[in-house]
Amino acid sequence: MSEKGTHPLLRQKERLLVILLAVACLLSGLILLAFPAPEHNRLDDLSTIDRAIERTLSTYGLPADQIRVRNTRVDSLFTRASYQVSTARGFPSTAAHIHIARELRPYGVSVQGERHFPENRLHLTITYSNRLVRTVEFIPSASL
Repeated sequence: MSEKGTHPLLRQKERLLVILLAVACLLSGLILLAFPAPEHNRLDDLSTIDRAIERTLSTYGLPADQIRVRNTRVDSLFTRASYQVSTARGFPSTAAHIHIARELRPYGVSVQGERHFPENRLHLTITYSNRLVRTVEFIPSASL
């Protein structure tokens, strides 16, 4: 076989790839137009995050004496609140995590969870604009 025999076949494949690429670009543009980016509410102050955490803990029936809040001064302008929540062994901490995350998602706040074994603690880190702003730790207790 000579080079002349493969050349038209190669050209056909190139044309097909260009057409497929153009179709893919057109489809992705249509998808971007059909589904606009989600709108974020403006987070005026961090107390919105505190209210969402407190509402969730109240929704799940946790009394105030099982919730301890510790404030840590990060710098001259910022203090981070850390929540330590004592829970019964069967408490649905993952459901509470999801509830907090859903409440804060419209504000562009991210809630990440990490389960620690064998204690079965759930540690949540709450970030806003790539900055750690709150932590919540669900601590199972045998005495509750």
